[in-house]
Amino acid sequence: MPDDVKYSKPGNFYYATYNAILMFSPGTRQVIHYGKSKLVPFGERVPFVDQLPFLGDLIKWGVGLTGWKRGKDTTVFNLPLDNRKDTLKIDGMVCYESIYLYFIPRFVEKGADLISVVTNDSWYGNSSGPYQHKEMSVLRAVENRKTVVRAAKRRY
Repeated sequence: MPDDVKYSKPGNFYYATYNAILMFSPGTRQVIHYGKSKLVPFGERVPFVDQLPFLGDLIKWGVGLTGWKRGKDTTVFNLPLDNRKDTLKIDGMVCYESIYLYFIPRFVEKGADLISVVTNDSWYGNSSGPYQHKEMSVLRAVENRKTVVRAAKRRY
């Protein structure tokens, strides 16, 4: 059994929670997933909670997010194009991962043609945060000579 699973007594099953992106492949039942590996400290994962489990109970936001598991690898999604001969290779990045200068090249080395960022910027509120976050994605696209597409939720 994987080491990152939890057990649900009421449901009698094992599960693991990730902040993730899923791709449903056209014409198939195949679902490809990517689990975020750069988690926001205290927002998505309490630092050192594996070594000191009491921290998970001590530091809670009341929304159930502080215990997400860290993804294990980068994922490049292969999207078949209309002619079925070509494939668009899309990286799958979640939110905050787009700020890391040395993280995106790992996707590019795996053949990513397009940088995608799925994010919920609404927690920034009406600050400059969403704009700065967007501009970081643009910088990563320029550095890696790739196009960037963002899907972002924002509070107005």
